[in-house]
Amino acid sequence: MRRLVGKTAGALYIDVLMALLVIAAAGFMVFGLLIMHKQTSKDNEYYAIADQIARLEIETIRSEHGYTLSNCTNAALVSGGPQLSLLPSGAGKLTIASSALVSGGKDITVVISWQAENGPARSVTFNTLVSANGPNP
Repeated sequence: MRRLVGKTAGALYIDVLMALLVIAAAGFMVFGLLIMHKQTSKDNEYYAIADQIARLEIETIRSEHGYTLSNCTNAALVSGGPQLSLLPSGAGKLTIASSALVSGGKDITVVISWQAENGPARSVTFNTLVSANGPNP
């Protein structure tokens, strides 16, 4: 067996050290991507839940002749928002106002909000117009 001496032995140690540093850096990058993917997936899940709650609320109001509802600001949801408990600090607000576009119509705004994990508050807002005559003024 041949012994490495001189510059060759020192170069081998440096090569091994550099390879370990590259592998460690790649490992940290993959770990960071996995954590970011998990957070993004959770955010997307919360947006999907909030979207479903808002759509349910809009459909409930439309099916119950929402144009007959009284004007209100930041009221509780008509449907009760049964899925709000799936959102961290989930809350739903309903605003009903007389429409400026359609006589006897109502502008409906549904806001679903929650507190994102390790981040700012998030919300989804849906708007619709309901009237006794349907979509045609």
